[in-house]
Amino acid sequence: MLRVLANGVCVAALMLASQAAQAAEAESCKAVRMAEPGWNDLAFTTGVAKVLLQALGYEPQSEVLGINVIYEGMKNKDLDLFLGYWDPAMVTYYEPYKKGDGSIENVRVNLVGAKYTFAVP
Repeated sequence: MLRVLANGVCVAALMLASQAAQAAEAESCKAVRMAEPGWNDLAFTTGVAKVLLQALGYEPQSEVLGINVIYEGMKNKDLDLFLGYWDPAMVTYYEPYKKGDGSIENVRVNLVGAKYTFAVP
């Protein structure tokens, strides 16, 4: 019973914290502009992110775009989020924005140890 009560208190605290955070944000921060290149894995990842962002009170939007267009959109601040950087496959696309002008930032690695290789079923 104590465990159930503790879980309930934690959930209530998280709900209150998220409401307070939302109230402090400007309306212009509600829209989250995402892009994905039409690959199945990124359609799934972006879809999960959209559901989570909606649950937090944001208004996520996603477009299917080419890789070059995605990086240019992020550089020009037309896009906020891209969840599909694969190292080393996309280094040639990413490096000019990271090292060249610093316009794009890699925030977090989400698949440590993932392989990029040929495969068959």
